[in-house]
Amino acid sequence: MRLCDFVQPATFANVNQHIFRRMKTKSIFAFTVAVFLSVSAFAVGGGAGSATFTIKTSKVGRPLVEAWTKAYMAEHPEVNIQIVGTKAADADLTLINHKEKNQKVAYVARYALLPVTTLNNPLVGEIEKKAWSSKDLKELFFTADELDDDFADDKQKKGKKITDRLNVVSGANSTSAAPSFAAFFGRNSDNIKGEKIAGDDLYLLNAINDDKTLVTFNSLNYLYDTDSRQLKNNLLIFPLSVKKEIGEALKSGNLDNVIVALEKQQSDVIPVDNIGFEYRNLTDSEEQFLKWVASEGQQYNNQKGFLKLLENQ
Repeated sequence: MRLCDFVQPATFANVNQHIFRRMKTKSIFAFTVAVFLSVSAFAVGGGAGSATFTIKTSKVGRPLVEAWTKAYMAEHPEVNIQIVGTKAADADLTLINHKEKNQKVAYVARYALLPVTTLNNPLVGEIEKKAWSSKDLKELFFTADELDDDFADDKQKKGKKITDRLNVVSGANSTSAAPSFAAFFGRNSDNIKGEKIAGDDLYLLNAINDDKTLVTFNSLNYLYDTDSRQLKNNLLIFPLSVKKEIGEALKSGNLDNVIVALEKQQSDVIPVDNIGFEYRNLTDSEEQFLKWVASEGQQYNNQKGFLKLLENQ
């Protein structure tokens, strides 16, 4: 017995149409899913003409790199920039704060270093009595160099001067600002007195809070709160022998005042050095990013506690 013996012709036709409609619906659904998955894969992979590259940065530069990359990717959604830490094996661009020989570097910002201790230092009264000169800072932070007139041996004052009674701590890892600080004063980081800390330079602030006799130096973005723009609690910036505008800015305890003053004037007691991206062979997308950072991206430097590039840079 056959199905057609029990179904009227018109009903049989309706069954066929129903089966056809279901098959058609499934086909459309399958096609839609396939298109959706293709579009999703296109979006995740970046699609045709997209670019992905990585940036390695230490803790000190990370907030600035994040500001740059966030703004750049908002303007260029076809670009995907991934930020990695210093422990990453490799990266396309690496943020560095002092240039070594034969490195290819595109400069993107500048940073300033200030000598600092805490308000709890037992010698804070003596520290504040003088305006510290370049000679004073050399005597404080560096071992004696017999070839330098600034280190002429004065046996009567040896051990009595404040520079002999303060203890120094500085950074020792590859991202520390110690080499730049030393080079500014014509020394190298091996000549810096006292204890060396292997961690990030941020930990130097912990050290001077734990041991009240210690002094150090650090960058503006670590010394000042970049949100409130004020000098961090319990810190004392050494009074320095500087021009009036810089001196007043330092006394104000305000980050923006200090940045404005240092971008206008140079000083022989405040080290300022460049930071930049080390690169090997730039792709077009990496080159366009670096050009953007050196132009439009400069608006984020001050916000994160860094100085803008000089016009001739």
